Order: sequence, then C-alpha cells, then structure tokens
Amino acid sequence: KNNTMKKILLILLTTLSLNLYGQSVLDMMVFDRINDYRVENSLKPFIFDTLVWKAANHHSIYLAENKYLSHYEDVLKMPSDRLRSVGITITKCAGENVNAFPLDGESDEYLSLIIFTLWVRSPIHNELLLKDTPKYGAVSSYTISDVLYSTLNVYR
Repeated sequence: KNNTMKKILLILLTTLSLNLYGQSVLDMMVFDRINDYRVENSLKPFIFDTLVWKAANHHSIYLAENKYLSHYEDVLKMPSDRLRSVGITITKCAGENVNAFPLDGESDEYLSLIIFTLWVRSPIHNELLLKDTPKYGAVSSYTISDVLYSTLNVYR
C-alpha cells in the first residue's frame, strides 16, 4: 500500500513539474492550429519535441527580456545554434518563426488564433509553416510587461 501511494505521489509531482516547466496550454493550442493547417495542406503534422520546445522557450524569454523581436541573439546567434545548444542534431534544416504583440485580457483560444494568423498572413512565416522538410517542432510563448512573445522552432 505504501509503495503504491509513493508511486502515485511521484507520478503526480512529475506531471505537475512537466506542466510548470513545459509546454503551456497556449503553446499546445498554437501547435495544434499549425498541425491542422499543415494537414489541410496535405503535409504531415510536426512531431512535438521537448528539446525543440526548450530552444523555442529560451528564445521567447530572451526576446521578452531584451524587449525586441529578432531571430538573432548575442551568443546563440541563429535558430540552429539554439537547437544545437539543447542537444539536437540537425540533419536537413532548421527554422524559426517569432512574433510579439501587446495583451489585453484575451483568452488562450483567442491568443492562439492571433499568433497563428500572424504567421499565416506573413509570406515568409507561412512558408515555414508549409515547408515539407521539417519533421519536429514546438511553440513557446512568454509574457513580460503585458507583451506576449512567441517562438516556433522546427527542424529535421
């Protein structure tokens, strides 16, 4: 009985930790929209990868803390550098979409639509969403001072 309780407690704590330090509901909603869009366009959905999420999360936080929007950083300059820094071996390609906008109390559902729509309406960002080569991906969003920063990273 005691071992069973310990196992249940361990599973509960692990789940809570993953939720606190992992992909948020908003991140999942955006990722699902992207994958639905890819399927509608006869492409395979991206496979979620925790390491890709870590790279995307790093960049969203970096953008928020530096209050600017760019694909470049001082140390981990390119998206491929950030992916490699978390242990990913890139075999064919790496890509990144970013955006930022002020928040005004919108729901996660609505925010996911805004993030997704901004990328679809931008030809260069839409090109990455519909690129056949990437296999793995993840989205991470981060808020600071009522501004939401989002990053999509993909690779193969």
